[in-house]
Amino acid sequence: MLLDERQESILDFIVRDYIRTACPVSSLRISERKSLDLSPASIRNIMLELDEGGLLHQPHTSAGRAPTEKGYRYFVDNLMGEKTISENTKEELDRAFLKSGDEMFESLAVSMANRLKLFSGILADGRVFKYGLSEVLREPEFEERDFLLEFAEFADNIEHKLESFEGIRIGNFSVVSSTFGPKNIIFIAGPKRMDYEKASSIIRFITKNV
Repeated sequence: MLLDERQESILDFIVRDYIRTACPVSSLRISERKSLDLSPASIRNIMLELDEGGLLHQPHTSAGRAPTEKGYRYFVDNLMGEKTISENTKEELDRAFLKSGDEMFESLAVSMANRLKLFSGILADGRVFKYGLSEVLREPEFEERDFLLEFAEFADNIEHKLESFEGIRIGNFSVVSSTFGPKNIIFIAGPKRMDYEKASSIIRFITKNV
């Protein structure tokens, strides 16, 4: 299913705004923040079309909309760009590359977690270097106990689960991962409301330079 240009523009805005704020996005916010040659009524109609297509949903009693899993998937497959990582991030990662072995993997995992505020790590040489669990648990999604327990179980057993992931997996929580070397895997995990562009760009930079 491919959307038209107006539908894509509004879905793109909603996904990016929701990732940043964790607040459902209203038609009024879109009309105020985005330069569109559309009336508020037209924006509401397009949002309804996205609802009916399963790409948006209405959380609780809010008037705003949030992306569904299908909406995030469409964004990742069709709308996401390649974000240039900041010079500060490059410098921090470059310092990690100067180290070797376990020390390098540990430094890279810490840097990813610090920059993204997500659960991040590297499976290399039979060991897992993972950081950022306390950071990601501050996200509002983890106020839901079942989600918290599911993610904690995943984090505890990450080394047994990563082999089934590659690229961007979007589910109740999401994982961005890539392989490098014979059996090494780099990963970033968190709620599906994550900055996929930034996470993917950092993983690409590391796998290219490690």
